[in-house]
Amino acid sequence: MIVDKHMIRRKNRSMLLENIICNEPISRATLSKQTNLNKATVSEITKELLDAQIIKEIGEGSSTSVGGRKPTMLQLNKEVGLSISIDIGANYIASALFYTNGMMIKETIIRNISVYKDNVVELVVEAVRQMEQIKISTIYGITGITLAVHGITYKEKVVFTSYYDLDKIDLYSEVKSHFNYPVYIENEANLSALAESTFTSEHKNLICLSVHSGIGIGVINNGQLYTGINGMAGEIGHSIIMPEGLPCRCGNRGCLEQYCSEESILKQYAEKSGKANVTPDILKEDYYKGDPVAYEVSEKMSKFLAIGINNIVVSYAPEIIYINSPIIRRIPEMIEDIKNNLDSTFMDGVEIKNSTLGSKAILHGACAVCTRKFLDVTRLKLCSSIS
Repeated sequence: MIVDKHMIRRKNRSMLLENIICNEPISRATLSKQTNLNKATVSEITKELLDAQIIKEIGEGSSTSVGGRKPTMLQLNKEVGLSISIDIGANYIASALFYTNGMMIKETIIRNISVYKDNVVELVVEAVRQMEQIKISTIYGITGITLAVHGITYKEKVVFTSYYDLDKIDLYSEVKSHFNYPVYIENEANLSALAESTFTSEHKNLICLSVHSGIGIGVINNGQLYTGINGMAGEIGHSIIMPEGLPCRCGNRGCLEQYCSEESILKQYAEKSGKANVTPDILKEDYYKGDPVAYEVSEKMSKFLAIGINNIVVSYAPEIIYINSPIIRRIPEMIEDIKNNLDSTFMDGVEIKNSTLGSKAILHGACAVCTRKFLDVTRLKLCSSIS
């Protein structure tokens, strides 16, 4: 058997860096115990990381119970680099600049626009240029750009989108031609799940249910993102709940998202209430005024989402499901309505709660992608600046 020393060294480096990030501040002695690497190897690799200014020493920790020298503690250097996150919605573009440690520096959003293949590159380039103008000194500058797409993605390609036509262009190549930074493309529900796993949750098996123009889930299985063959795992919005039901853009009829996506619910409320330009804020306002129509559509949304959640649980067996929905964030009582529609024994022990990161989850997940790629780690725990 041929042993690749460089591969072993890279693996050990990644393992040490993961342990520093996930358990900081931490001493070299503790690193040696946790990784089962000898002290000489730990010292060599930490010296390399210190010389590269990826980590830094932050002073002395407590001495052991038997006394002796106090250990020098290590942690990730937040100023090692920056990343840019771009969330490409069907009617908005959100962007944010982050430090490598997950601290958000700046966020912007352009609303009430139509995003399609002919203008998306221009919108993304403009968003990146705005972030580039924020002059912050770091060791390695901007380390990458992650684009969040509301559709199926695979190996930096947009495979399928229901609510805009970004699958009709080579988005990666078009954006990459404008910048020297690495560019990554990922599904928005996957990014929301990565955000919860990286910033807020200790669970190793979790689902993020993303309810926006469509419905999708991000799946974290044993601490890692699961995307299935060709990135198609998690398209719960295209599970059929009504045979011969409403037509869907995917080609099927009766898909879940035709009954309880944000777009569907707001459309239903507009038709039933006679109001134009209905938004989640308008639905919230009418709901708390006691409007019976607002109650009706909200209860319908809860009922159908409960069906979707039941199907998720029997398929993936998560410990917890985070719901990321602009409507449910505004009407949190709907969480209890959803639970009340779930009577299956399969739900025993499964938590259901609103996303802690909310509207910023996608941007934080995009930051996590850049940080993982730049630092060459697979396990990551960061502290969000969202309180």
